[in-house]
Amino acid sequence: LEDTGAEAALEAAERLRGAVSSGPIAVPGGAAIAITCSVGAASSPPLGADAVALLAAADEALLRAKRRDRDRVERARVAS
Repeated sequence: LEDTGAEAALEAAERLRGAVSSGPIAVPGGAAIAITCSVGAASSPPLGADAVALLAAADEALLRAKRRDRDRVERARVAS
């Protein structure tokens, strides 16, 4: 999200996760399935302006969310 700070981006990611996970989804044939959503969020700064590095950080956060129970939002970590 352009011109969005880290906290606002995390809030938007959580709203997205909540909306996706809020209820069953109807599928052809009349069945309904429950789905979840994991999100990795990264922001620049402090992670840097390089788009490749920013995407890599968000991807790492997404993979961490999937390893930790799924259906969650994880913030990208700043390399120390």
